[in-house]
Amino acid sequence: LLLRLLEPSGTLASDQRLVMTAIDAIWSVVASCEANVARLVERDGVATMLHRLETAPFAIRAHLLSCLADLLAHEAAAEQAVAWRSPISQRSCAALLFGLWREEEARLV
Repeated sequence: LLLRLLEPSGTLASDQRLVMTAIDAIWSVVASCEANVARLVERDGVATMLHRLETAPFAIRAHLLSCLADLLAHEAAAEQAVAWRSPISQRSCAALLFGLWREEEARLV
């Protein structure tokens, strides 16, 4: 259910409060437990989060980045991120993150 809230095309994806709550739950319950991270990876959770990151508004993007930073400390999650390609732009995770960095630098100038 949590991952469905993060899908950009999901019916509940437009409710930012629900999306933020889903990210909080993943961050609190999943990121700190290797077994839960493994379950998240099995369900393509990191890929879903990266897909959402690509299209998310700023507040959700910032929250997702923080959660992903903790998740990617786990090898299985990092492997899924390295293998991920955007279904929208075909960018890799690294290319997406560098693009977000450039956008943030431009926003701060």
